Amino acid sequence: MSLTIFLYSVLGSLLANYIYEKSSKRSSAHDNEFTYDE
Repeated sequence: MSLTIFLYSVLGSLLANYIYEKSSKRSSAHDNEFTYDE
């Protein structure tokens, strides 16, 4: 049971990060220095 919750937590985190990245691409002017990571 605990493993399932952990897996869902990781999946949710990845999904949220993916959505944030997509929305961040739209307003790249706002998060320019945050996206620049070279």
